[in-house]
Amino acid sequence: MFGLSPIQLLICGVVAVLLFGSRLPTVARSIGKSLSEFRRGMNDLQHEFRTAMNEADHAARTPVAGAQGRLSGPAAVSHDDSASDTAYDTREPAPEEAPAAAPDEAAIADIDRREGAPAQSAG
Repeated sequence: MFGLSPIQLLICGVVAVLLFGSRLPTVARSIGKSLSEFRRGMNDLQHEFRTAMNEADHAARTPVAGAQGRLSGPAAVSHDDSASDTAYDTREPAPEEAPAAAPDEAAIADIDRREGAPAQSAG
């Protein structure tokens, strides 16, 4: 039971008697009431959730007042894909970005000068 051996359960029982003494039946009763109330609350919550889900499902399946009608199956739409396919096939690819140019020595020296770093000599 609960993954505890009989010896461990006996030790827990002795500790409970030592801690609670004559109040042990009252404590056990209040713990039992608390657990049953918790279960009842969880059942109520599950019932409310299921009811709300059923209502939402029913509302989704019910046609809206004033609607033209419901489709009995997939809509039969006539569409010529050839025009859109040729337009897609003849589209020019987007121009690629040019690689960023490497900074020149003068720009690096200017940045170093502004940041207060000593200028490096080329060579």
